[in-house]
Amino acid sequence: SAAEPSEDIKSNYNDLKTALASRRLNTHVSPQDYQHSTPPSPVRYICDYTLNKFTRWLRILGIDAALETEAEEKERTTTGGNIALFEHCKKERRTLLTTSYKLLLRKDCPPGAYLLDPKSTSSLEQALPRLLITHGVKLMPCQFLTRCVVCNGNIVPVLDDNEKRSVFQENG
Repeated sequence: SAAEPSEDIKSNYNDLKTALASRRLNTHVSPQDYQHSTPPSPVRYICDYTLNKFTRWLRILGIDAALETEAEEKERTTTGGNIALFEHCKKERRTLLTTSYKLLLRKDCPPGAYLLDPKSTSSLEQALPRLLITHGVKLMPCQFLTRCVVCNGNIVPVLDDNEKRSVFQENG
């Protein structure tokens, strides 16, 4: 009679094992398959005014990159009060890219801000892949040249001839 509970446990275990085995697919599933079950939201940047050229590079790659205006930059560097750049980051959920380490030291600086070395163009060229890798950005050629390098708006294809004429007339 002492062997019966042990036999029941073995039997239940074997039944469970068989049931689970029958549910499995023949494909291998790794932990990485579960980590990225939902696609991450695209990274959105806001750059300080000194990163004008860098912002354009990001836009050419199809990345949403806002730029601090000249007026906002003047206000930030002269008054030192409430910084509009920080407000934009928080309101629009953007990651701040800056060349100013002093800006990063401010207590109201948004978390996740990224410091770039502005000393030379080559350092910015080296910083671009590091930045994209750090934030997990995957470049897709189909996204290249889909954002306006001046205003950051989406560029949409114009297929209709009348629409093309209208666009050319409006924008000279």
